[in-house]
Amino acid sequence: MSMDIRRIETYQDALSYLFEQLPSLRRKPGSRPQRKKDLALIRAFCSGLQNPHLKYPVIHVAGTNGKGTVSHMIAAFLQANGWKTGLYTSPHYLDYRERIRINGQMIPRNQVIDFLKGNAALINRFRPTFFELTAAMAFRYFAEEGVDVVVLETGLGGRLDSTNIVSPVLTVITNIGLDHQGVLGDTVEKIAIEKAGIIKPGIPIIIGEHGTATDPIFIEKAGEQKAPIIFADEKEMLSRYEMVDRGMVFNFEGSANLPATIIKTDLAGPFQAANLRTALSALEVILSEHIFDLDARLSLQGLESVKESTGYQGRWERYPGSPDILVDSGHNLHSLPVNIKHLSSYGYRQLHIVLGMVGDKEHGPILKFFPKEAHYYFVRPNVPRGLSEITLKHKAKQVGLEGDAFEDIQFALRAATKNAHQNDLIFIGGSTFVVADYLRIQKMKSMKLPKIVKKSPYVVTLEPRRYAWCTCGLSAKDPFCNGSHKEIEGFKSLGFEVEEEKKVALCACKHTKTPPYCDGSHKHL
Repeated sequence: MSMDIRRIETYQDALSYLFEQLPSLRRKPGSRPQRKKDLALIRAFCSGLQNPHLKYPVIHVAGTNGKGTVSHMIAAFLQANGWKTGLYTSPHYLDYRERIRINGQMIPRNQVIDFLKGNAALINRFRPTFFELTAAMAFRYFAEEGVDVVVLETGLGGRLDSTNIVSPVLTVITNIGLDHQGVLGDTVEKIAIEKAGIIKPGIPIIIGEHGTATDPIFIEKAGEQKAPIIFADEKEMLSRYEMVDRGMVFNFEGSANLPATIIKTDLAGPFQAANLRTALSALEVILSEHIFDLDARLSLQGLESVKESTGYQGRWERYPGSPDILVDSGHNLHSLPVNIKHLSSYGYRQLHIVLGMVGDKEHGPILKFFPKEAHYYFVRPNVPRGLSEITLKHKAKQVGLEGDAFEDIQFALRAATKNAHQNDLIFIGGSTFVVADYLRIQKMKSMKLPKIVKKSPYVVTLEPRRYAWCTCGLSAKDPFCNGSHKEIEGFKSLGFEVEEEKKVALCACKHTKTPPYCDGSHKHL
């Protein structure tokens, strides 16, 4: 039974309500997903909010891969010019609020709570889904904060996406590949039709990559809408690039309104050249069409600090150590093969891959691209959609990939680190959610341990407004407790933050629910 929205008091309550509105949780068990027929509900809901999405200019970005990165790059251009920039992206890694940012800063927790409680009657009337609620929340927050511009990433597809009620000044479609076929269609042509739904009358549309099957669809749609269409890859702006310790360096040959220069960025990955080309094409159109008054050189300088200025994370991030760890959230047939192929350029002695996937993918075609000589550590992402590590191991073995299964990424990472030589490389990927699990570990490692107020053989009581850590052996050192025991009464797990009062944290081991209970004696783990 869904939480009563009127009973929301804390941020955790707000999250519980929001995630209960996911379409997958609102369906009856065993029923098929129901596709949305139109945008009537989100339009009516936002009309009740006084149409906040029409109160600022919007750059609308869609695509199979790269749309999040391109959105962050465009936001960096705008912020470097002093524009107060709203950024809407999905999914999030660690905190729901990552989806809604202004100048890189997440929406405050109290704003999430206030939006739900303040619009309870309207929400109960329309019963919007998680995605409709989140989009509307972003629209309202951006309007209330008086942003100058919003960069808006579609969640899924385009034509029927909850973001597609805006009136953009520029639209971007990065590329088309096979992903989410159950919703968008089982061919690139069908998917392109859905993405093309963001093309608006008279508004320029940037297409990141040519495609034999998809070009006619975009050209026809743009023609119907009398929208100028620009293919970003028609002119090769970037003659060469190289990876450096903290990002990449590109040789940019310039364009009509952008000077030839050396572009430095703190982003990395084999896919970034295509993403940068698309973002630069968008910037060129902004300047040539006088959409915004931006300084070209300042805009390009914004690329040097995309992570810091916009909160970008999760793509081709390297963590130096013995051995190095590389993480990337690419997860479909359009992105993973490129990433895997590029791994060989790192010159490692042996490759170790911590791999996890979600269940609603075609795994076989993707797994075939992974190297057979790597050592594999199969895990289940810590989400309901996560594919069982046992099932993944079985599917991987069918294509010649050998390894062991682990019920949690912490144990997989521990095994990989133990087996690896200092000159090896550990790659973590296969799903956004596996990367999120690893980033959570990294975040916890940087936290300051709370003061223990009271201790018993089984529990610890912590100071209020601190972070809750388990009493098990995974509490004070890597790998940390993963909070899988959050269902235990008296302990709210949200990044392990204790919000208002003392909480009791129990161990995540198997001895939490039934005797004999954990006695903390497994600190050697």
